[in-house]
Amino acid sequence: MVTVSAEDPDNSRAEEDGTTLTVVDDDEKGLVFTPAAVVEVGEGARQASYTVHLNSEPTGPVTVALTTDGAVQASPETLTFTTTMGTTGSWDTAQTVTATVGSAVGADGYAAALSVAHAASGGDYGGGDGVSVAGATRIRIAGADTTTTATYGVAGR
Repeated sequence: MVTVSAEDPDNSRAEEDGTTLTVVDDDEKGLVFTPAAVVEVGEGARQASYTVHLNSEPTGPVTVALTTDGAVQASPETLTFTTTMGTTGSWDTAQTVTATVGSAVGADGYAAALSVAHAASGGDYGGGDGVSVAGATRIRIAGADTTTTATYGVAGR
């Protein structure tokens, strides 16, 4: 919400017109992951958590669907964000995802390929306006000799 007010106590500008106000929305749509680089799963525990929230306020509810390649499982499978700030489920409140790596995956190069994909839809975060928002969290098993990063952002305009 933008509120604009002007004061002209002596009415000296009462006849002027043509004043315009332009509001530029420079918020970038995106998914924010913490930790931002890589989620490391201990060889014994096989489980780790990370959080996700939206980078900007959406125009309506947003659902983020999580998918995996099967070697890693993510819980929950969907996240839902609302437009109400500062409340549970709001766009600016981080939600926790737990990643569990299957027992067949060892601490080798294969671990570098593990990831959880995230695809947003709803509000202005995907679909109708030609903008899609997606990201991935890389999962690394402790001891694997790999370097990976998490990504987020907007594709297509």
